[in-house]
Amino acid sequence: MKSYRSRILLLIIGLIVLVQAATVTAVLLETLRDGAGRAKDELRSTGGVVVQALNLRGTELASAVQILAADFGFRDAVASGDSATILSALDNHSARINAGLALVLALDGQVLASTDPALSTRGAALFSELVRSAGERGGELTYAMVDGRGYQLVVTAVPAPTTSAWIAMGFELNASLAGDLKRRFSLDVTFSAGAAVPGAALVTTVADARP
Repeated sequence: MKSYRSRILLLIIGLIVLVQAATVTAVLLETLRDGAGRAKDELRSTGGVVVQALNLRGTELASAVQILAADFGFRDAVASGDSATILSALDNHSARINAGLALVLALDGQVLASTDPALSTRGAALFSELVRSAGERGGELTYAMVDGRGYQLVVTAVPAPTTSAWIAMGFELNASLAGDLKRRFSLDVTFSAGAAVPGAALVTTVADARP
């Protein structure tokens, strides 16, 4: 009789343990799912703020480019091919907003003047698509790789009175910018051109990340 009662008692205890284990497991899973959902929502929200910060920089960039494009002396220099005056204007306007790159491009994308001397020797292949897209849209705010570095670029026409050339000016997406965004929003930031650009540089605030 005692053996029978013991077996019944053990069975009851076993059932209780199983039920409790199942309950604890369900609670843990629900807690993990809820935590993951909150983390995703927070990431989306913070990521949106980062994008807004970049868009504000784009607005500042667009204003500087439009002011330069509207300057009569600059337009006259472009029309006459005065490279010294063009380059001086590019240097001055890019320095005011700490832009990393400024160029004047011909209608086919050929580099007419650049704050980066290495780009002045390039043909139209590097920028022809950028100019084509800007021509279709009447201007362009975009992200592009230039010589292995990422830039947030604004492209605006130089009217005289029809488009005679294009101005491209950009902020580099570098480690300094990524670090600044991380400090402001407490979120690791990575700038990458993606798998479509072989060997593209990767800028990240994640310490153990690899290109």
